[in-house]
Amino acid sequence: MPVKEIETTDDLENKTCIICMKEYEVNDKVLITPCSHYYHNECINGWFKKSNKCPVCKFRIEKEIIQTKVLQDNACI
Repeated sequence: MPVKEIETTDDLENKTCIICMKEYEVNDKVLITPCSHYYHNECINGWFKKSNKCPVCKFRIEKEIIQTKVLQDNACI
């Protein structure tokens, strides 16, 4: 799943992370799910510990994809 840094909030469809309810800011890192929803990277990683479904549309994200994402994040620490 791609992670990108927000360059401008003007183009965002949703301006708030549905998990933490904080508005996105420039330079925030967001993860884009296969169903095209995006969340603060740290918020969705916490969510994935509890569920493998998108918080917005309930799209099931394969556990292998989640595990790969979590492993990539842990490698960066």
